[in-house]
Amino acid sequence: MDCLEPLITRGTQAMRSKSILATIVFFTAMLSIPIASAGDEAVSTMASIMIGLEHFPSDSDKQKLSAIADSSNASQAERTVAAAIANIAHKANAADQEKLKAIIADADTPAGLRDVASVVAGLNHIPSDADKAKLKKLVAAL
Repeated sequence: MDCLEPLITRGTQAMRSKSILATIVFFTAMLSIPIASAGDEAVSTMASIMIGLEHFPSDSDKQKLSAIADSSNASQAERTVAAAIANIAHKANAADQEKLKAIIADADTPAGLRDVASVVAGLNHIPSDADKAKLKKLVAAL
């Protein structure tokens, strides 16, 4: 058995080397994946629109929101929030309010989208300074 010990040791070292190499390859592959997803772009766009919103979205903002609402790449929650923002006339309407509350309460909804939805749901003519600050942090993080 003593004569097999060097072979076992070499085999163990080879396995460690392969494991380390596999780990390096995996993390290198993960770094090559784009960091921002389509959802991040949609949330960033909606947050940016809300930062500058005064009473209702502009025509160009409505076009951007319509693109999100009609996008097959956007989640249902993103499409719902985009439509709610597009419908704003001083505040979100009652039907959109209910949909926004459901999105805010859903723990599976990404935090950034819940933040945007909560600002839309609480809007009264313009976002508060605290809401604008929250949205600016969100945009900077995305």
